[in-house]
Amino acid sequence: MQRVGTSVGQLVEEAIGRGADAAREIATVLAGCVDEEFQRHCRVVVRGRTLVINVDAPTLVYPMRMQWLSKLCEVLSSSNRRAVVRVVFEYGTAGIGLSKFEGRQA
Repeated sequence: MQRVGTSVGQLVEEAIGRGADAAREIATVLAGCVDEEFQRHCRVVVRGRTLVINVDAPTLVYPMRMQWLSKLCEVLSSSNRRAVVRVVFEYGTAGIGLSKFEGRQA
């Protein structure tokens, strides 16, 4: 018999692992279609079916959203990433950076 805390902890770890894998996969796809500024300031996080773009400067959140939201939605829909149904831009530094995936396509 397992303790409830142990089971919940395992579920959370598995969910985080799946989110990180999905974030890496999406980062690989997005790296080929965004510019250097996006790569420098943005990081990718997947929360359930939401793609979160963390922007490292609060003053860049809105401009990045306005410039990239429709392009990201277009790329994700054309690359069959149907698991993502929503894209959100917010201030933060967590996630997978795109610069290490530059020039690679999934």
